[in-house]
Amino acid sequence: MKTTIIKFNRWQRQHPNFMTPNIERIKLHKNTIVEVSSGRGFPNSKGKAPNIYGVSVIRRQGSTFKTTGSMRWNKMFYSKARAISHANKLMVNFKKR
Repeated sequence: MKTTIIKFNRWQRQHPNFMTPNIERIKLHKNTIVEVSSGRGFPNSKGKAPNIYGVSVIRRQGSTFKTTGSMRWNKMFYSKARAISHANKLMVNFKKR
């Protein structure tokens, strides 16, 4: 289990999400990873870039990882708490399968 997370961290450093490159949390169930990451959004009319958080569902496929799922799963949030809540709900659903 830890090996998959270590390999994912290495892979993610080489393939960061350009909007949310900073990993906040990783949850793992079998070969499915639910990742919460953070970054900065585009500046608004006042020149301020908001913090944004992404939730991605990723599956390990051999030595690589692929984002999977639909827009229901992979989402962007302006609230870290809402992103974590969404990730937790996804993980509960995956564990039921």
